[in-house]
Amino acid sequence: MTHAWRWPAAWLTLCTLVALGLGAVTHEIAQRQIEREASTSVMQYAATLTTMVPDLPALLRERRVSAAAVQQLRRFQTSGDLFGFRLYDRDGQVVLEARDLLREDLPAEGSLAPRVGGSQQTAAASAVARHGQAQVALIDGRGDVDRPPRDSQAFAPVTRDGEVVGVVEVLVDQTAREARLREGMAFIVTAVAGGLGLRALLAIAQTVLRGTKQRRAEERGC
Repeated sequence: MTHAWRWPAAWLTLCTLVALGLGAVTHEIAQRQIEREASTSVMQYAATLTTMVPDLPALLRERRVSAAAVQQLRRFQTSGDLFGFRLYDRDGQVVLEARDLLREDLPAEGSLAPRVGGSQQTAAASAVARHGQAQVALIDGRGDVDRPPRDSQAFAPVTRDGEVVGVVEVLVDQTAREARLREGMAFIVTAVAGGLGLRALLAIAQTVLRGTKQRRAEERGC
């Protein structure tokens, strides 16, 4: 390699390394941003559920529903990116879930009928009820026909007068939000890599131009 080509070659190598490094860094940043936004959004849904449903303590403690509670739960069920929720008593057993709102035997008011197959107990709900601290997870649902490709799940305690009376589980589809974030990061990487690549091409063009001028000068000297 002649001395004239060392500068463009160094630029090209630097551009490649920067593009690879930038891709890795932006992937990590995007992943953290996705997790942060997913956690925030799912906890907002959980907070909404615990505050908007009237008579929620009675539903969780005594498995009694009111017409107002059913109406609000059905309204909540159609909120934004929400695709599912469950309500648990303080022992972590399922009291009511989103699909129950479609049941014909769901009473508009009064006691809930026993669940088919008994009440399902969930370890995560039991832990949240015991410790009073929410749990949030970002889940890869690819390959699972019952889940979106990406969703977040939150278990949050329901408290009244300082006492945990039950737990809500909320599931929120994060697929579109993740796609938007990754597209934004990809645009940044492409723009920076394109700028560096253009600078490398400019350096190569300048080297070629200088070489051409030098050859013509040598030919005239001959």
